Amino acid sequence: MPVGTGDMRLTFLYIVFGVFAGVAALQFHSRAGGARLATKLFHTYSSKETAVAHIKASKIVVFSKTHCPYCTRAKAAIGALTPQFTVVELDVVKDGSAQQDALLELTGQKTVPNIFVDGKHIGGCDKTLELISSGEFQKLIG
Repeated sequence: MPVGTGDMRLTFLYIVFGVFAGVAALQFHSRAGGARLATKLFHTYSSKETAVAHIKASKIVVFSKTHCPYCTRAKAAIGALTPQFTVVELDVVKDGSAQQDALLELTGQKTVPNIFVDGKHIGGCDKTLELISSGEFQKLIG
């Protein structure tokens, strides 16, 4: 073997190994980055975050249950004033019970309907009907 041929083979192996090691490191970094991205994309929100998001996203939000007569009365009264309001049926959404617990924590009210206008908690059915009768609710919704 000519002088230096072994050194060239060894150098070639180092280069090849270095390239593969670099690619492997890049793939690992890429996978890790992808995992972080996927975590952000598929972040599951807590029930409290979900309830707060509803409150912030809509001018009027009624947290309700489909079988509740007080909820039905409040929704009908609000609907007579404005067709644009959000209803979250807590007995229909998958984390409704947990959202209701979160609302208790936020408002101190454990019953439904639980009604918000412009992010402000106004109460349940009786309080809403009282505000509508006095004209205050109409002022709140502008």
